[in-house]
Amino acid sequence: MAASSGSSSGRRRGGRPPSSGNQRAGASGSGGSGTPRSTRPSGSGSGGSRSGGGGGPSSGRNSGPGGGRGGSGRSGGGSSGGRQGGSGRNRSGGGGSNRSGGQRGSSGRGPAPLVSEPVVTIEHPPAPNEEEALARRNRRRGLALAAFPGVLVGIVVAVVGIALIDVIAGVVAGAAIGIVVAVATWRSATPALVRALHAEPADEDDYARVFNMVEGLCASMGLALPTVCVVEDDARGAVTLGRRRQLAVLVITSGLVDALDPVQLEGVLAHELVHVKCADIVPATMAAAIALPFASVVPGTANLVHALGGRGREFRTDQQAVRVTRYPPGLREALACMIDGPASRPPSALAGRAVAQVTRWLWTVSLPDSSGGRRSGGGVAGELDDAAVRISALDEW
Repeated sequence: MAASSGSSSGRRRGGRPPSSGNQRAGASGSGGSGTPRSTRPSGSGSGGSRSGGGGGPSSGRNSGPGGGRGGSGRSGGGSSGGRQGGSGRNRSGGGGSNRSGGQRGSSGRGPAPLVSEPVVTIEHPPAPNEEEALARRNRRRGLALAAFPGVLVGIVVAVVGIALIDVIAGVVAGAAIGIVVAVATWRSATPALVRALHAEPADEDDYARVFNMVEGLCASMGLALPTVCVVEDDARGAVTLGRRRQLAVLVITSGLVDALDPVQLEGVLAHELVHVKCADIVPATMAAAIALPFASVVPGTANLVHALGGRGREFRTDQQAVRVTRYPPGLREALACMIDGPASRPPSALAGRAVAQVTRWLWTVSLPDSSGGRRSGGGVAGELDDAAVRISALDEW
């Protein structure tokens, strides 16, 4: 009778009598051991309410042996549970795959995914100690070049002295004369080139824009003000000479100032002052001064000076100059304007004379290789200092 009553009660509550063939929850389910699950449960099993805790009898909506939603509830911490109970997949159970159940502490949501950031490579300018090291190397190269004529003259004098007088007198005379020649070359190199270019000191009132820009750039770069000289020529060019950074001479043409706008002119002046900062004007000036007396009779002096001064120096200087001005198009447009400008005409010192040949690759844009020729703008094979190559590089900035 009791069994019949239990079976009848189960039929009224669950709609179907429990049977072993239709059980969907195992022995470790949310109800007690072996407790079946109805198709449409209305009571709570041994696990408790929706948010109940662990095992043991519970007073859910309807307590009874039929089992139901129980288990550990939606967020319970029991051994299993959820809507379906058992050890299978549930929404809040403990043993199986769950959404917020008792094993959440061990599996959880896992670590937050790493977000990949785009890698940006910034090319930084040389550190101050690197700039100083570069400047020292350039000064040593300049001193070595200035000493070269003295060494040659000293050897010749010593040989003659040994042959005519004696060894001691010949060596002393050779050493003394060699030192004098080296010192004279070192000190007279810049004035000799400035005179050969027919450059005159610029009037500050006539070239106020140039002086204002030079002062501002020197203040930002930590340089002493150079001496500004002007060559009266319609060609557009600029060059910096000097044996020391504190004694630099900036030579510009009158055509350059007339043709360039302020942004372009600032780019050119920054380019020339970077030469001063790096002190590469020292070996370039010494090489040009030494080659000047032989330029008319010895072919290839322009390329020799270029090699001694440092190939690629103009290309590298462009990269540093645009970091100073922070506007690469300004220098790029200035280079294009200088290429398209008129060529020097006699009696200008830049019209094919010896000084134009020895300083050809020292100008911001190289001078023509012959009198009246067009400046290099079509690309010289393998030459980084060619203006066409530099313009293409600035286009990439």
